[in-house]
Amino acid sequence: MNAKNITLKMHITDACANVTPAMLHRVQREVQARVRMCIVADGEKHSYLSRRYEIEEKQIEEEQMNYTVVEHHRFGTKRHFVDVSA
Repeated sequence: MNAKNITLKMHITDACANVTPAMLHRVQREVQARVRMCIVADGEKHSYLSRRYEIEEKQIEEEQMNYTVVEHHRFGTKRHFVDVSA
């Protein structure tokens, strides 16, 4: 291995070590959300369903005593999770 590959490996290892359980939970929820959107769209392009899904997601999370605020930005979606069960 050359120095560049070793440095890259160190950066990847450090990044993996800094992943928190909360990060993994958010990723899991996002993947589940995208899979549900694909199922609803029956494999078709589903961007038109995103707003519908966000409303359903909010309802589901409120039922689980969590509230999600979804903000749309030019470069993507920003989500803030506020736990109201405490």
